[in-house]
Amino acid sequence: MRKLLVSLACFLLIPGPGKTQTRIGITAGGNLSNITWKQYSNKQNTRFLAGYQFGFTITTPINIYKRQLHIQPGILLSRKGFQQDYSDYLGNGDYKVAPYHIEVPVNFLYLIPNQSDKNVFVGLGPYIACGLGGQWEIRYNGNTGNFVGDIEYADINDQRPPQYNISDEAFNYGKRLDYGVNTLVGYELWRNLQVQAHGQLGLRNLAPPKNGLTGNEYFKNISLGISLGYLL
Repeated sequence: MRKLLVSLACFLLIPGPGKTQTRIGITAGGNLSNITWKQYSNKQNTRFLAGYQFGFTITTPINIYKRQLHIQPGILLSRKGFQQDYSDYLGNGDYKVAPYHIEVPVNFLYLIPNQSDKNVFVGLGPYIACGLGGQWEIRYNGNTGNFVGDIEYADINDQRPPQYNISDEAFNYGKRLDYGVNTLVGYELWRNLQVQAHGQLGLRNLAPPKNGLTGNEYFKNISLGISLGYLL
């Protein structure tokens, strides 16, 4: 049985003869990200925040269904987050939280048959991501000014306590490791240049734990984006 499974895996993953082989790609683009945030069933009002991502992909054909399937892992650096309205004794303003992530998506691509030389493709797959930190910013309306601070990932008992200077406080983004699902649709503009529209749905509740246990808070990432890819 073990030999049969190994043979089947080799059959599926090793490219067959032909001009299409494993290719390295460079990708870069923009995104709009947000979070789904609930505290004791009360949904927080947040808005999408503009960000970006760039990195590398490896696209390998799978020898099945006439080579219409490909597997495409990658490694990306992305800036995501959210924004929301903010108000305190200094006035009204905008609150932005923008963490950086290293992401490893693994997409399975299906090339849609057509009569032209251009390829239309759709994709689906999982991703994992690791938070690298980042910054939050409060920008007040008018000439009040703004404050900037750090992002941390910590248990509530270990998070940075309130500070006299608000800029010394950190936004606790909870758990550093995230995972979820990618979807994408793309079009081959020229032989090596592709454009993709993509979305991510985070599946892990990132809410900060207390004593290692997550309470009645719900905190998940979501994003939409568009990017250009060049295959080497």
